[in-house]
Amino acid sequence: MNLAARGTAVWRSLGLLPRLAAAQGLLLLCAAALITLLFARQYHAQLAGEQAAKARLLLDVAAPLVAEQALIGDYAAVKQLLERQATVYPEISRLTWRWNGRDRVVVRPDVPREEVPGWFQRLAAMPEAHATADIRLGGADYGRLEAVLDPTRAQHALWRATLHNLALSSSAMLVLMVALFFVLRANLRVLRQLADAADRFRHGDHTVRVRPGGAREVRSAASAFNNVAERMQGLLNDLSESRQQLREQLHFSEELIETLPLPLYTKNRQGRFTRVNKAWEAFFGAGRAEMLGRHVADLYLDSPEIAAHIDVMDRALMRNGGLQTHDATLRTRRGEDRQVMFAKTTLTDADGHVIGLIGAITDLTELKRAEHQARAALIEKTAAEKANQAKSLFLANMSHEIRTPLTAIIGYSEALLDVRQSMAERIEGIRTIRQAGRHLLGLINDILDLSKIEAGRLEVECIPVPLFDLIDDVVALARPQAEAKGIGFAVEPVFPLPAKVTTDPVRAKQILLNLISNAIKFTEQGQVSLRVRHDAVGGRLVIEVVDTGIGISAEQLVRLFQAFSQADASTTRRFGGTGLGLALSKQLAEMLGGSICVDSAPGRGSRFTVTLPVGAIDAMMHGADDIRRAPPPEDARTTAPNLKGRLLLVEDNPVNQRVIALKARHLGIEPRIVENGAQAVEAALAEPFDLILMDMHMPVMDGMTATRTLRARGYTGPIVALTANSTQEDRQYCLDAGCNGFLTKPIENAQFTETLRRHLQAGEAAPAASGEPLVPALLWQDPDLVELARHLHERFVAYGAALQRAQAAGDNEAMRTLARQMKTAGPDYLAPQLTELIGQLEFAATAGNRQSTQDLVAKFDALMARLQLPSPPDGAATPASAADTPLVSDLLQESPDMADLVEYFLERLPEYEASLRTAAAAADLAALKTQAHDLKSVGGGYGYPLVTQLAIRMEASILAGKLDEVLGQIDEFARLARRIRAGEATRPAGSQAAYRSS
Repeated sequence: MNLAARGTAVWRSLGLLPRLAAAQGLLLLCAAALITLLFARQYHAQLAGEQAAKARLLLDVAAPLVAEQALIGDYAAVKQLLERQATVYPEISRLTWRWNGRDRVVVRPDVPREEVPGWFQRLAAMPEAHATADIRLGGADYGRLEAVLDPTRAQHALWRATLHNLALSSSAMLVLMVALFFVLRANLRVLRQLADAADRFRHGDHTVRVRPGGAREVRSAASAFNNVAERMQGLLNDLSESRQQLREQLHFSEELIETLPLPLYTKNRQGRFTRVNKAWEAFFGAGRAEMLGRHVADLYLDSPEIAAHIDVMDRALMRNGGLQTHDATLRTRRGEDRQVMFAKTTLTDADGHVIGLIGAITDLTELKRAEHQARAALIEKTAAEKANQAKSLFLANMSHEIRTPLTAIIGYSEALLDVRQSMAERIEGIRTIRQAGRHLLGLINDILDLSKIEAGRLEVECIPVPLFDLIDDVVALARPQAEAKGIGFAVEPVFPLPAKVTTDPVRAKQILLNLISNAIKFTEQGQVSLRVRHDAVGGRLVIEVVDTGIGISAEQLVRLFQAFSQADASTTRRFGGTGLGLALSKQLAEMLGGSICVDSAPGRGSRFTVTLPVGAIDAMMHGADDIRRAPPPEDARTTAPNLKGRLLLVEDNPVNQRVIALKARHLGIEPRIVENGAQAVEAALAEPFDLILMDMHMPVMDGMTATRTLRARGYTGPIVALTANSTQEDRQYCLDAGCNGFLTKPIENAQFTETLRRHLQAGEAAPAASGEPLVPALLWQDPDLVELARHLHERFVAYGAALQRAQAAGDNEAMRTLARQMKTAGPDYLAPQLTELIGQLEFAATAGNRQSTQDLVAKFDALMARLQLPSPPDGAATPASAADTPLVSDLLQESPDMADLVEYFLERLPEYEASLRTAAAAADLAALKTQAHDLKSVGGGYGYPLVTQLAIRMEASILAGKLDEVLGQIDEFARLARRIRAGEATRPAGSQAAYRSS
């Protein structure tokens, strides 16, 4: 059957309504198409003409204006002009002023794009409107102005007009259809019922039915609808039951997934999360709204390697299918590292195509931790026992290391208070106390350095240092240790060597001294060698400390560089030490960019090798002749400089006050002392000071606050911080607060002297001797004792000559012996200053200080030269009136603040007299000698040389066994005691000059 026959058959099978509808629709479609075509052609031409007219009008308006601005060369004004025109004509797509073959100004406004269907654009294309105009002014040619109008707006207007025309055509069709409705009202009523029933059926009224009526076609449609409704109602009933079952099943699955404790998730084929449960949110600490639709990389922003691994495993699963399990270490959003196991499988659609995957995560962290704890239980138990043992051993060792020097300090300090100690014993005690204190300070510094390294606060510097200056400093400290133990010590340089190395000299010496001290400690015989060579390939200095000591076993080497540990307990008991040195040295070497390694075996000694970076090399030394050491400092004086100036000491600790004040007085400075920062601020603002020593930690107001307060109030004088905190950070805090310098406690004499010398002026050196003559103190008490004074003077002149010879020969022992002899010869009878000078000389000779002994011998000679002996008075007898004259202590005349000591002596006078008389009555010469010797020692010391003179004569009578003379001398002592008490009773308070003679 051909196409025409089929069309005829179909047309015959149609009813009236379909035929009318088809004919009416065809006619209306043709009419609407024709009208729209005619309208579009007409309006298209109209719009094109309007575009061209706008372009010409624009050029007519703009050309003269552009010519005026072109005349003066104001291109910016031309550009503004054209931009304003572009705003007036929004269709403009480009305005170009071209002059002399160049585009001078081009304006391309943004033409708003209005959407027009592409097919309409192709069907009714609108060309761009181009127009040009010559720009002339005063006969001069200024180029051409070109305007291009975009057809978009015109084409959009054509599109709107076409739509409007279609709307009109549609309205006409609607009117015709309404007319047809009235014609076919009966049939349309049934159709309306049919439509209403269909709508009610669609909204859930499945019982609705249509009563057939009207034309055959309409009745057939109504019957068909009723049949379909019956069938659909049955199907819908079945579907409702299935849907309820499916809803219940889905709800159960949803609840099951959400309540499972395992983190569950699904992904699509692109690897993006499509679903997660509550356990997943709790595990990762991320909300599902945040992660749905996101990739796994968004979950592990800080661990891209984890995300990449999981993504690779997911792709492999989707490619190969099946079930996949693997372990991984995940980091949650809370920063927790968790050990997990993934279990995943693919998701497929009804056709079996893979559409994604579903996975579950099992947290194995606690399980693995439990396994690890179970495996480590026995090890931990053993380690705990060893740790307790090591802790106890370290505490006992540390206690020993601290108590040993403390025992020496306390013992020798108490011994120094014993008047029976000799000067040599006192000096030896002082040296031992100083050595023990330095040992304690070194121990504390090691602990602090180690703690600073662990806290990351220890700072190192890198400066050029002459290599052999550094080595010499180490050798100077290490060689005496080796010599004291009776072993050899050798330095073995392997040339060529760099002249300088770039490192931290303090830390480098600390490393080498630790290693050398350990080598000496553990070497009983043989020697310790320090070998130095240069590794040119690695650019490093290699220093080897080799000893012939006890050696180290392989087991001991494992923990050799651990803090607070030594080889074993027997090593600690035998050799001492805390086990800090090697650990500290290793960490210091690493901070300097180097390393430490050891090669050792029991019985064959040890070799510790230190490698340090050399840095830039300026010159090399090829032999011993090339060694250049730094010259010694110009100022090598052992005596303290004499300074002048006003010093304010701010210190709350009384002991520190006395120590620092004593150091300052030795430099010629008498400091003013205040106890806190508030007093320091008040004192510094009230009177001028050349230097302030400011303690940082004090009550009321600390030093940091006081310094800031002074600086805020305009104080510009130098302030030097005193603190026990010695880190670079603490130093910087003090400098930031306004301090000019920094002194650490305990204060070193050299640093203290250099600090004061930097901020104070040099004073005039004290004269070695004054030209003012001195009258012997013996003659102050009794002018008739000229012969005795002359005898003593001659004796001390002889002592002076002997001192000169001993000092010239450098014989400290001879000078010490002479000083002891002079102390018992009665120097107080000549001058109290002589007694003090002899005591200083004995101390200096015992200590072996050559410079001090030389200065003191010179002062002794000068003092002896000042002593003036007057001619003896006429007559040998003492006037009767002189025998009853009150006596005043010479000590009080020189130092009135010694009144308490003199009163103590006066209180003992009756005891001396009673003891002498008791011993004389019993004829106890030994007791009498003891009492006379005691009086000889204390009389002159308390400022009564007549008592000493009498005691000397009494001691001579006792030795001769002349008891009768002794009894007379006891009576003479009684009279002398009365004169002394009378002098004390008559001495007015605060008066000194009135009692210069008795």
